[in-house]
Amino acid sequence: MEDLLAMKDTARSADLQRKLRGPDWTNLGMEKVHRTVLAEAENGKFQAICLCGWLSQVTFLEEADLLRALHAHEAAVFGER
Repeated sequence: MEDLLAMKDTARSADLQRKLRGPDWTNLGMEKVHRTVLAEAENGKFQAICLCGWLSQVTFLEEADLLRALHAHEAAVFGER
């Protein structure tokens, strides 16, 4: 009975970890998508995030937005490198 309970907890734990990690987008063989957003990080600071996986540093709103714009510009002008 104890083994059955341990197996149930392990399965539940693995399922929870999968849900927390979310889908694995790294091996889909798809072209990278560049959609950026500014997110409030902590203590009134912000971070720019892109769907391709790019992240800016946590900094002031204006700087994070500038970094976001530079990343979007680079992706639009130079494409995938």
